[in-house]
Amino acid sequence: YRQRYVALQLMYVGWDYHGFARQADTDNTIEGKLFPALRKVKLIPDDAEISSLEYSRCGRTDKGVSALGQVLALKLRSAALADEDLPAAADELDYCNTINRALPDDMRILGWADVQPDFNARFSALEREYKYFIVQDGGLDIPAMQEAAGYLVGEHDFRNFCKADVAQVTARHTAECCVAGCSSWFVCNSSQ
Repeated sequence: YRQRYVALQLMYVGWDYHGFARQADTDNTIEGKLFPALRKVKLIPDDAEISSLEYSRCGRTDKGVSALGQVLALKLRSAALADEDLPAAADELDYCNTINRALPDDMRILGWADVQPDFNARFSALEREYKYFIVQDGGLDIPAMQEAAGYLVGEHDFRNFCKADVAQVTARHTAECCVAGCSSWFVCNSSQ
């Protein structure tokens, strides 16, 4: 079969996972569940090295963090045989349903799209949106949090929060950052 380079949009409830990225000491990560599922449904070869799939991810999350709209890119098996042209997207394998049947209930592929060979889920992203949900237990100073959120808006250099890498872009533009009440929950939106 031919391979098709696609971007997948993934959502997961991360409470029970040790983060997104694979780890040497546990398989209980999002990638630790995703790649076995892809192998189980034969969308990647059993013996495939991840690097051979041109895999990239938009970012990672820490232990217990959830995501709605995480993007990753990789080569998956196509419906086309080795000597055939790739089919139109509408005639391709149903990647979402196929993968979702093999994933845990708290992980889902929401959609897929063809991408160009030079696409990288991390470096091709034009923006990211983050939402943080914080339980208000009475000990939070919401007006102070709202004021502090305003200081994050604009262009800032975050090099002190990054590993040393001279090639890395550390300046980011935050378009909006606010703290807003929602019954007993407070939401902070940040875009870069």
